[in-house]
Amino acid sequence: MNRDDLLQMLRATKPRDKTFLEDFLTYQALHFDEDWESLIENFMTGSGQDDVPIPIENFEAEISAFVMASSLSGVTDLANYTQTFGQKGLEKLPQLSQEEKDLVIEVALYNLATRFQLFDSDGAYHSISLLTLLDKGDSANLVNVYRIANNLSDRISRDIEQFLLTYEPEVVAEEPEVADETKTIGFREEEGVIIASLEGDLSQLDVITGKTSHLPFYEQLSLPQKFEILTYFDQVRQDYSKIPDFRRGAFDVAMEMVPVYDGDQLLTYLEADGSMYELQRDLTAVETEALTIISKAILAENTNRLRRLEISLEDFGVQKQGILLDAVGRFRLKDDDLLLLGAYPEASETSLALATELLQMGMVHDKVTFFLTSHLTLDDLRQVAFAFLHEDCSLETASAFEEAKQRQPDLAFKEWREEMLNPQADIELAQTGQDNPLVLEVLETYPLGTTVSYKGQNFDVIAVEDAGLDGMVRVELQNDYSLLVDENSVLYVRTMEEISEMLHLAPSELIVEKEEQTQELDLFSFMEEETSSIEAEMT
Repeated sequence: MNRDDLLQMLRATKPRDKTFLEDFLTYQALHFDEDWESLIENFMTGSGQDDVPIPIENFEAEISAFVMASSLSGVTDLANYTQTFGQKGLEKLPQLSQEEKDLVIEVALYNLATRFQLFDSDGAYHSISLLTLLDKGDSANLVNVYRIANNLSDRISRDIEQFLLTYEPEVVAEEPEVADETKTIGFREEEGVIIASLEGDLSQLDVITGKTSHLPFYEQLSLPQKFEILTYFDQVRQDYSKIPDFRRGAFDVAMEMVPVYDGDQLLTYLEADGSMYELQRDLTAVETEALTIISKAILAENTNRLRRLEISLEDFGVQKQGILLDAVGRFRLKDDDLLLLGAYPEASETSLALATELLQMGMVHDKVTFFLTSHLTLDDLRQVAFAFLHEDCSLETASAFEEAKQRQPDLAFKEWREEMLNPQADIELAQTGQDNPLVLEVLETYPLGTTVSYKGQNFDVIAVEDAGLDGMVRVELQNDYSLLVDENSVLYVRTMEEISEMLHLAPSELIVEKEEQTQELDLFSFMEEETSSIEAEMT
């Protein structure tokens, strides 16, 4: 398994191997303070696999002291603290579902319990264990969940470690002098240094370097007073962070998303619902907030266009709402096309998604309506759509097939249609495809069943045929998610150069091709192996 396989598994775009996922969760809990790219790379290369946490005796007392010193109200243990602290940040991430937000908290707690050795004899902390995490998030994008959870646990871990640097258990025999808690700690800035004071200077923060230094009187403060200073300094660090220079680019037709740039460098793509496709690097809290503003703006624009057409999103389920937003922001459909989709809230998710893609291809509304109201299976609908696109099937024929299908559930469209149509017409149609030299050229480079990379995902080539449209060739791709229509792409090309720009042979196909050449020539065994391309990632 390579890096791309792991990321696809985490995104649920390929089946998840629970044993492999268990190994990754265990490794992540020991290395959550690494940046995401390094964590993935080190896990795949086996770096740090032998790391084990150092046992610490009676560490619960220190964690309890940290929680009690917290300024958060109503928290009694680390679980409450993580939930309360993390909720504030998660409220700023509308892209995550509630299930994903809950899982973020649990993964972060698992990380912290591993770091500070808080598990009970059954290997659980507040009923959270490796087994419970593996049973959750089947449909969640675990790349987003794990990255955010790692950031949360890293922040809390650093706060705990900072607290422990100055924490000393109370000694009954001799009580140290403690500063008067009724007095207010003051903060002032002098030449780039923030100074905390209370009848004398206590601590200093260099806003340029971000480093903190404590003065002798700081040690006489109570735990809440120390935490007040540390919290204030954390806020100052955020306020002095570099103001992000994020800008929104023009719609990218090839990616079907909106790019966002950091200066002149691509940062990420945003989908029609505002969710991030890929992040090129980790973000600070200030940068996350800036990107969230752009994300919300895109979602609002697409939502408002539907509302202007009096299409009520509330009439559609959550998944269908996403399809409608894609129709606006991804496929850029016309108003009359959107009105057609909006008139069928009772249509299935599959039918609505297929109808959206067919409208993008320019299919007339009468035929698209057939898909919105049909009860055929996805495979049958695809075959009817293919026939419609070739203009060799009428709406009446499609309706007749659906009626026949109700009487004979095992009936296949292709066989049924062959019985209904003149066999000679099929022969002529097949001959038309054979007369197109581009079909043969494409099949020579991409035989049926070949795995190719398209827009960052792997697909299998399942059809290469003459489109019957001015010499164009139709190439149909399909990936593991055969039930998600928008994951299966149909390309129409006029030249070999066009398809070569869009499709790239997967690494495994390149290696097979190379091995065949080597066997054929029985020479040049020095040829280097191809390596798979590395996909960039998000916080």
